[in-house]
Amino acid sequence: MTSSDKNGSYEARYVLPSISEAINPYANQIKGIHPECNAVPEISRRDFDTLVDSIKTQGVMTPVQIDGDGLLVDGRCRLRACCILNMKLSDEQIAQSEFDAVAISDSNFARRHLTDDQKAM
Repeated sequence: MTSSDKNGSYEARYVLPSISEAINPYANQIKGIHPECNAVPEISRRDFDTLVDSIKTQGVMTPVQIDGDGLLVDGRCRLRACCILNMKLSDEQIAQSEFDAVAISDSNFARRHLTDDQKAM
């Protein structure tokens, strides 16, 4: 599968599962995706493949974050990577965030390598 990223053409090594498919095993804890989480553009396919490889060798080092309503505010890519690897997150790897969803989104946005068009979204 060839997928375009900022460096041109890239042959993605993993098939990206839908976020619904990735959340399904955690339906009792994760009720959906917070709109602020959805507002942050996806990482490149190259970066996603690197994340999958890292989780395969190191495990999930940072818990995914949910808000008080059970909506995912951080960890969309980690969930998808775990889905690919058939790796089940422990209860400790799904944590309720003490931070506001907007603050988390802003932090994620600032760390991403985004084009000006992506930032304008």
